[in-house]
Amino acid sequence: MKLRRRRADRAFRAIIGLLLVTGATVTALLSFRTALRDWDLFSQLALAFWLVLFFVIGIRMIRPAGGGFAVDIDADGWSLRLPSLERRLRWGQIVAVVVADVPSSGGPRNAAPETRLFLVPADAVGLGDATTVPSPLDGTPALDLCRLDEVADDEDRFVDQLAVLTGDRLHDLRNAQPPAGALRLSEFPAGSDLARWHLRLDRRKAVVFTGWYLLVLLPVLVLVVLATQWHQALGFVALMLGGAALIFGFFAAMDLYGDGRSLSDRAARVDGSTLRVTSERRGESVDLHSGTTLVLPPGTLKGTGRAWVLAHRGPKGNPIPDLLLTDPRTGCPRQRADLTALTEALRTSPHEPDRVASRDLADLATRTSSTDEPSPPWPAHSRARLAYDLWRTVKGLIRIVPLALVVATVAMAGAWVLESGPFVAYAILIGATLLFTVWLCYALYRVHAFVIRLIWTVAQAFR
Repeated sequence: MKLRRRRADRAFRAIIGLLLVTGATVTALLSFRTALRDWDLFSQLALAFWLVLFFVIGIRMIRPAGGGFAVDIDADGWSLRLPSLERRLRWGQIVAVVVADVPSSGGPRNAAPETRLFLVPADAVGLGDATTVPSPLDGTPALDLCRLDEVADDEDRFVDQLAVLTGDRLHDLRNAQPPAGALRLSEFPAGSDLARWHLRLDRRKAVVFTGWYLLVLLPVLVLVVLATQWHQALGFVALMLGGAALIFGFFAAMDLYGDGRSLSDRAARVDGSTLRVTSERRGESVDLHSGTTLVLPPGTLKGTGRAWVLAHRGPKGNPIPDLLLTDPRTGCPRQRADLTALTEALRTSPHEPDRVASRDLADLATRTSSTDEPSPPWPAHSRARLAYDLWRTVKGLIRIVPLALVVATVAMAGAWVLESGPFVAYAILIGATLLFTVWLCYALYRVHAFVIRLIWTVAQAFR
């Protein structure tokens, strides 16, 4: 059994790194004589800085993509080739092999747990300078080898194959069963309700993007072009300030978008006095007896439409949304059983704010009637579900066009000031090259996802 990081991941890093190195090298060769003959010292130093920066970034991306990780497992033991260790370990030197969900080592604080593979050697085995971490099994020193999704497309099949070789040394700690009495809440919104809400969010996103393009990106680029034509140093200042404005405008646009999509894609369960919420990007446990629980009426949070939202108060006093209580599009409450479970969990809290939230939930549950039942989830392979999943990939394909417009606009601005301010022009064009690289990778990813989804949909439709 051979473990290697997936070729697509290595190829992605290698392509971007090669483009950066090639772009920096070609730019240096083409502009060397012109820069020495016609440019002032400030422009020459600035160009050298940018070229060296992108060359170093490219090299740093190419080196990990070339390898540095290889694990071979056979009947005699494990052969490890890691950045800090190259060693052959026989089965007698291995105590345990652990597959476990652990907190994410990067990204946001509440990122969803990631599944990792750990190797626990015997105490007498020397590992040199290799870094060890506490084993999720019993805390003994272990080698943290990799995330499972880095080496396996199907984690369950991978673990089954690993069990054949490792036998009773394998400890699969994934997806620990919830304690008895835990209640999984229903998917909400679901089915046609979820599809209609996402359609409304897509329209809002299109409006926000159009506003960012017309009111932020275009004015910033026009200002940079005019300032550069007046004087190159002034153009550089305008470029720095404009870059900051673009970043601020982007986050302001995201703030306008709100929490509507992330809240509608969450799964939750009530485990005693704890609400456990998970999504594709986040995993969080909320203490319902902390005295910070809130029930927010419609209009309190951006992007949530007509939804009542269960939230908790953060360290700075700001409300942090946890769960949708009503449909953000229609205001229809979620299932009565879900609301009752949340009400009972909050009712026994020793803190008055939690009990107030419990009474608010009870009032909300009394408004639910038989005619207010939300749409049920679509079966996994129903035609409606297949059509919705295909439409989601089509939307990703459509996004390629407006993003290409952004790249073209930035490149045109750089070409416009090439004669009046070469340093500013090269800075903009290098940025446009980076944007084009990201856009190209995104476009290839979206086309690939669409083709795979289309083939899958056709195959399922004619089964």
